Amino acid sequence: MDISLRVLIVGDSREDVESLLVELCRGGYEVTCDRVDTAEGMTNALSETEWDVVIAAYNLPNFSAPAALDLLQKSGFELPFITLSDGVDEDLAVKTMKAGAKDYILKENLRRLVPVVERELRESQVRRERKKMEKELQQSEYRFLQLAENITEVFWMSSTDESGMLYISPAYEKIWGRNYKSLYEQPTTWLDAIHPDDRDRIERAVMTHQLLWIQHGVGSYDEEFRIIRPDGSVRWIRDRAFPIKDESGRICRITGIAEDITECKQAEREREALLAREQKARLEAQEANRLKDEFLAIISDELRIPLNANYGWAQLLGMGGLDPERQQIVLEALEQNARAREHLIRALLDVSHMISGKLRLDLRPLSLVPIIKAAVETVRQTAEAKRIEMKMMLDPSINPVMIDPERLQQVLGNLLSNAIKFTPDKGRIEIFLEQVDPYIQIRVKDYGMGIPSDFLPYMFNRFRRAEGSTKRSQKGLGLGLAIVKHLVELHGGSVLAESPGEGKGATVTVRLPIRDVQRKEDDSEPGRSPAKQEESFGSLPALYNWNLLLVDDEVDVRTLLKIALEGYGIHVTAAASAQEALEILERKRLDLLISDIRMPMDGYVLLEKVREWERQRGISKIPVIALTAFAREDEHERALSAGFQAYLPKQAKPDELITVIAKVINQFTETAS
Repeated sequence: MDISLRVLIVGDSREDVESLLVELCRGGYEVTCDRVDTAEGMTNALSETEWDVVIAAYNLPNFSAPAALDLLQKSGFELPFITLSDGVDEDLAVKTMKAGAKDYILKENLRRLVPVVERELRESQVRRERKKMEKELQQSEYRFLQLAENITEVFWMSSTDESGMLYISPAYEKIWGRNYKSLYEQPTTWLDAIHPDDRDRIERAVMTHQLLWIQHGVGSYDEEFRIIRPDGSVRWIRDRAFPIKDESGRICRITGIAEDITECKQAEREREALLAREQKARLEAQEANRLKDEFLAIISDELRIPLNANYGWAQLLGMGGLDPERQQIVLEALEQNARAREHLIRALLDVSHMISGKLRLDLRPLSLVPIIKAAVETVRQTAEAKRIEMKMMLDPSINPVMIDPERLQQVLGNLLSNAIKFTPDKGRIEIFLEQVDPYIQIRVKDYGMGIPSDFLPYMFNRFRRAEGSTKRSQKGLGLGLAIVKHLVELHGGSVLAESPGEGKGATVTVRLPIRDVQRKEDDSEPGRSPAKQEESFGSLPALYNWNLLLVDDEVDVRTLLKIALEGYGIHVTAAASAQEALEILERKRLDLLISDIRMPMDGYVLLEKVREWERQRGISKIPVIALTAFAREDEHERALSAGFQAYLPKQAKPDELITVIAKVINQFTETAS
């Protein structure tokens, strides 16, 4: 099959053209040709047709082969150019070949034409393919540079010989904060920016991988490290690299990419911190549940055991036959258990007020010495039972301090009771009062069992005990020290516990701020509020023949209060419900009404109905006192706002109840007069 060949012939005679065509046809070519003999004709032919080869006669009358070659080159066509001549002229041949002709053929030797054309066509194809590849490579390099110079990561390429850095993208300046062009002169300067804590590790990693690449041709590099920018800021970098091999399989260059992962590291740290907080919260919740269960178990013990004992004592009394001495023992046991339960309930109420933020202080300027002595006296009997020596070292020169005397005595009572509890028989407790500017310090020091170091940080937490509920060598709810801390902080002070270790005793220090105060004349008796100082049973009015209606749906409360109040000469009528109270009101004259608040028809509704009943009959108001088992501050305020003249918790002692009754009666008597 003939090969198509397009030949542009410049000059010469028609006979010579035919000879050329014959020779090419013999060589297996199907020839398409055109003959020109002027520069204009050649220019037109080049623009109109794509030629495979140009054959030009050397000497033409007006247009020589060198002129045709020059025109071809200036036109930008890269075509094989073969010169055809009549005779041998070596200077002419050399001159033509230097100008760019591919060969020089004599007319008498046309048999060389076909081999020369075949050779030039092959080389021309090679040149076209190489040019195409070069163009594609240039386009590829252009795309690569566009990509490398616009991505946010640093792309770099280095050689394995002394050539050093071959390429580094401009993103290096944005991340490192340094001129990227300097790396072409000193390729290792990027290491100078690495954080000192990471530098040795990264330098070893780089050297190790270079050896692996050069000696074994394997290995990939992937490291994370910190860099310090010129402005002092720290960034996290992830740098990855891998080797590139040439045709022979030898590693010729190293390519890598470095990215700024600071935000990822920050997010990672935040996730870790969040996880740590979540784990801590979960552990704290588990610990809180454990403490709650333990606390409930302790309350169960603290309530059940004395209640069972009281039940037994009550049975002994009911059976009769006890002599007066044994009866006294039983009564004292009953009272002691009741007082202990009262202390427990008061502690729970204090904690409730602490949590709700409703625990308030009645601050007055007072001397601390009498209050400390009073607190010591409240626990002296317990200390003497264990033959514990209590030694006070109190500085009498310390000025009065703004305090709530009852609450501070409660603080000291808790601390002293705690010290006695954990001090062995025949031990010693020391109480110090001293001024250490800017505080006044009260220290309670014992020489007992001490406090474990791992428990000290939790000592003032609610419901925390150094031993579990199953190993309770000491009684208590674990609330006393939490109440101490809260009360001291309400005074603007602080409390600190110290212990050299187990078996070496402990010291609890209460620090109160020093303030300029002026002593009031009515503060001579610490521990008593002004109201309590004014009230005494000697000033109570005659309560005999007063008619009192007591309303409570609990039979025990009604029975106890009825017996107690009747002991003061009051006529008491008891009602089990608000409806029964209203019926009694219709048929009996009353001087005072005491009503439970929380009943099926509650005390507030009863009060409204009583006031409506009074308005309908046009009679004076009956004084009404609220009674409730829920002694909360908000309940107190609500009761007074609703129109109750006073408010009392059910656990109030009979003498406290009588005092309130007397106060309410006095107020109504004065108003009536």
